Amino acid sequence: MRFRAIEKNKGRFLTIMYDINFGKGRLRGKTNLQVPRDCIKTFNPLSLKTTNEFTQAKKLETLGKLNDFELHIETTKADLKSENLNNPLPPLKEAIEIYFGRTKEQESEKTLSLFEFMDYYTEIKKNETTTKNGEVKKITNSTINEYKRLKTLLGEYRDEKKIALNYKTINNKFYNEFSEWLEDYPSKPNTIGKHIKNLKLFMNKAHIEGHHNNLKFKSFKILKEKVDHEYLNESEIEELFNKRSSFPKKYLPKIDYFLLMCYTSLRVADMLTLRKKNIIMDEIPLLEWRESKNSVPVYIRITSKVQTILDFYEGGFPNDLIDVKINRGQSINDVLIRIFKHKKIRNHCGRRSFVNNEIIKGTPYDDIIRTTNHKSRESFNHYVAQSTCKELLKARARREFDK
Repeated sequence: MRFRAIEKNKGRFLTIMYDINFGKGRLRGKTNLQVPRDCIKTFNPLSLKTTNEFTQAKKLETLGKLNDFELHIETTKADLKSENLNNPLPPLKEAIEIYFGRTKEQESEKTLSLFEFMDYYTEIKKNETTTKNGEVKKITNSTINEYKRLKTLLGEYRDEKKIALNYKTINNKFYNEFSEWLEDYPSKPNTIGKHIKNLKLFMNKAHIEGHHNNLKFKSFKILKEKVDHEYLNESEIEELFNKRSSFPKKYLPKIDYFLLMCYTSLRVADMLTLRKKNIIMDEIPLLEWRESKNSVPVYIRITSKVQTILDFYEGGFPNDLIDVKINRGQSINDVLIRIFKHKKIRNHCGRRSFVNNEIIKGTPYDDIIRTTNHKSRESFNHYVAQSTCKELLKARARREFDK
């Protein structure tokens, strides 16, 4: 038995073919395995090498699957020989098709279309739980909504372009045209990148479960936009704090939540879940909670400004006191848009304001990261505005002058 790949075939990924000699006949066909072209050392017979993409672990996994298939063939050939058939090749071919799940009955039983698989996988993830640090967690609603949104967009794209959209058509041509379509939707580069990332996830999971063998999606690039994020400096935050009493009663809880994010570095999803029970006293007043992206407990000191806001809500948070709870960041954005007409300030700018103002004050990066609870310096750097370096130098010069 021999494995090979057809060198003249175009494409970045090539299907592994098999050649089987049995008695006086020979069977040729394809397996359900594909490998990147650049990991092939020799095409016939097939010999593989490791690359940055095709790691040693992936190579061993592929060779293991080929060994399993070869063992299955040898066992089947031995059984067929004992039956003394005149032509054992057709039953051997049938056994191979059954092994790879390619009979009509098997395909009708197990194969889900791309859209069916998206529904299937989303439903599974919605009900799936994982255990981390002893705490059972479920996937966030925002992630589930991203999955559903992608399916809606793919459906709109298919209907507008009047094309078939399935596993086979997810190729580089689709990637380029779908990305352009999203850009005209319009969508920002980071949003497009998020949709492509989720599409690759669905395609990869469907491939693992045996619904298709198209690996062209692996070359899709995930777009990211480098932007200079806006934030409020300390003077602007102070001005907003001092104007609290002038805002309408229905706006104030949302403004206070934004101020609390500026003072604590909390994400809006975490901030809106906090209640009075999250305030503890351990020599000093502290906030204690477990953030939405991690189950590790986090502590933040309650400063005088934070305490002033909490006192307004009888020692708790706005959601402890108001009848209609604030549970969406967008409702905070709606108020911020009215207040900051000449600056693009949204709820996530609260956390960003904390980061940049602490840097300008000269707080060591490690101390800031301990407060924000970022898992890497790279993810932390996404919050740092380009103008902060200049402001930091100016602040250092002022501090040196004051000495």
